Amino acid sequence: MKDDAVIKDNEAVYLLNEQTYLHLRENLQGVGYEVFDKNSPLPVEEGQIPREVLGNTQRRIETARAYYLAEHQDEPVGRIQNVAVTTLEKFRSGVRRRRNLAPRSLPDNDVRFIDPMYNELFRVPDGGVVQMTYPDGHQRSEKVEYLDDYHMKIGSSVQHICEFAERMARSHAIVEPEPLTQQEQRAWNLEYDYYLTVQAEDGSWDYALYQGDCCLLERGKIDAPELMIEEVRDEIMYTHNLRNKDCIPLTQKEFAQRLGKSERTIQKYESGEILLKIDVLKQIANELNVPWQELLFAKDTNTPKDNTTAEYPAYEFHTMSDVINALFAITELTDFSFELTNTKPPESPEWTAGIKVNGKGNGKYDADFCLFMENWIEKKNMLQTGKISKEKFDSWKSDMLAYYKDSRLDNEADSKTE
Repeated sequence: MKDDAVIKDNEAVYLLNEQTYLHLRENLQGVGYEVFDKNSPLPVEEGQIPREVLGNTQRRIETARAYYLAEHQDEPVGRIQNVAVTTLEKFRSGVRRRRNLAPRSLPDNDVRFIDPMYNELFRVPDGGVVQMTYPDGHQRSEKVEYLDDYHMKIGSSVQHICEFAERMARSHAIVEPEPLTQQEQRAWNLEYDYYLTVQAEDGSWDYALYQGDCCLLERGKIDAPELMIEEVRDEIMYTHNLRNKDCIPLTQKEFAQRLGKSERTIQKYESGEILLKIDVLKQIANELNVPWQELLFAKDTNTPKDNTTAEYPAYEFHTMSDVINALFAITELTDFSFELTNTKPPESPEWTAGIKVNGKGNGKYDADFCLFMENWIEKKNMLQTGKISKEKFDSWKSDMLAYYKDSRLDNEADSKTE
């Protein structure tokens, strides 16, 4: 493998079928590779994947990996595990030569995993993922971060590497770099009751993220066919600030059984391939224990983010008079049964004021207003507790504006006919 003019940090080592190491490293010509048998110090194959083959992508290593596997289909790969680059120091590799000639080009923050006797088992790169398998078959995956040579952050806890090894030994658990699978659909229960489903669809990845009782937070698409499904999961978790959460594998079948639907039907619901009838939508909402309107408000990722921004510019408030004038206008609308409320001492220990709407009132949109307020309060609480990002909250606000834009007010209709 040529090591000259390499773009730093853009390399990876994969253990294939627990037998072969594949080392990929980007250079000016594309991505070079070398292959080692796990039990032999000499390379069994070396080569170069031209830049023209990789195309205009930012994920050159993953694309090169996909290209290599496609070119070696006569050697089926069932397990792929991302291990530390420094794993190859004991082989006659470019990594070993760099340790002697250019040590600063190698990462110095790989995370070591050992047994209770301090024998090294394997290494993973900083930010890698390991999988624990327990005697009962239960599995969980956690991200690991390098702290120093003897300490790591795994999931949300800090561990001494020997302390962790002893704990795993007492549990009779098997720890290994998380296998990257070539599955086309998977589901996970993330820590704090988040649920994520991912499936391959027409050269991309469709996903749905749920929270709590499977309340749909978002569905979307990632156009990165070169990624393995676990890497898609990690990218989604990173963008939603869930990167330090545990991942427990689930099956889509379990979710489908709860609704009495087929797995394929659930997949079509998530991807938007088929639309839900209202009775089916209400059945799903009842099963998920969420208002059925919540499912109508799921984000459509095909809609431009600024779709409603131009239509609904932000109101400008510069003085108290601006706020009062807006309240005057709102409370004069006849489509809502607005009631002004006020409490003050000595009649009440609190001093409050507000505008109240009776959801069972006679106003045309009383019930809709109360449903919206319930949804708004829930989303506001999620934002304040860090369960959703400001970007997701703003996206939800845009969705609300778009959803209600055809709910015409009688006041407006009357003014246009005069």
